[in-house]
Amino acid sequence: MTEQKYDKEGLCPACGSIDLSDSHPQYDRNICWFETTCLDCNTKFDAKYFMIFTDNEILKGERK
Repeated sequence: MTEQKYDKEGLCPACGSIDLSDSHPQYDRNICWFETTCLDCNTKFDAKYFMIFTDNEILKGERK
């Protein structure tokens, strides 16, 4: 297993690269994650986000 050196949003946790490829988001309640691959070192990891409700907005126009 690759050692985790970085723990910042938008960085590969193994090498610190910003050259990443994300999958479509996956959701479970208030957690969202992307299966992510570093295009520099080929490390695969989950980038996880905690979602917080901000507001509702009624859509105008064609959508109802």
